[in-house]
Amino acid sequence: MTQCKSELRYKMNNKTKAILLMLLSSLSFAIMAFFVKLSGDIPLFQKVFFRDLVVVIFTLCGLASIKVSPWGKKENRLQLWSRGISGFIGVAFYFYSASHLYLSDSTIINKLSPFFTTLFAVLLLKEKIKPLQIFALVLSLFDGILVVKPEFSMSVFPAFCGIIGAIVAGFSYAMVISLTNREEPLVVVFYFSNTSVLCSFFLMLANFQIPTLQNLIILICTGIFATGGQVLLTYAYKYAKASSISVYSYSIIIFSGLLGFIFWKEIPDFRSVIGGLFIIISGFALYIAQYLQKKNR
Repeated sequence: MTQCKSELRYKMNNKTKAILLMLLSSLSFAIMAFFVKLSGDIPLFQKVFFRDLVVVIFTLCGLASIKVSPWGKKENRLQLWSRGISGFIGVAFYFYSASHLYLSDSTIINKLSPFFTTLFAVLLLKEKIKPLQIFALVLSLFDGILVVKPEFSMSVFPAFCGIIGAIVAGFSYAMVISLTNREEPLVVVFYFSNTSVLCSFFLMLANFQIPTLQNLIILICTGIFATGGQVLLTYAYKYAKASSISVYSYSIIIFSGLLGFIFWKEIPDFRSVIGGLFIIISGFALYIAQYLQKKNR
């Protein structure tokens, strides 16, 4: 009996740690988006390059400390490169939308990615889908319409870029799911960041601006908080299953809304608020569906 209580206490402590790490990861990603928006007119691919250069440096240091090759296993490299390329495209579109929309709106649109991950997991990985997951997918599309507020003008272009970024990110996360337990998590992060550095470097040269000291600090901070978000997320999944804690990642919507209001006095309109609430509801529905699916196995 005493041993059972001890094991239960250990599991509860691990889950508490995982929830705290997930919340800190969401805060870190929200601050990253804040610095992306703060960087202003710095060319897009320059932002992506500096963001991922910092991640690559930290990731290589982490892999060296555990003596693991950054290139992964030969049989996984096609999926690793697919994760890297799709991740780069997703980040580029997300950074563009974050630079041109309210911070809360760009974050809400970006949080559509888990639903596209589910869709790609069904189409590419042949995972089964439950009615509750279908409901969450349909609701998430409605959420996106509320936030984007489609009209025939260029003013919604950043929002549509955000949706494209969320779709591509969904595919990218599906690749991550397929690599789970087959590769060291830091290897997957390395491929993503390294690919982004390589691709953005050549695109950056076409419109390179020598950054001021202030801009350089902002760009480095973007990379530091991106790294923090990735590392905290990785350790959160180490202490608890993704299905039991992923719902806490939606706290990024609250963190981004607060940062946008404090620094830019951004107040989302009624449709954006309703869309954000529905995104969170959809996330809970997806979480419940995944929990029931694992419980019935």
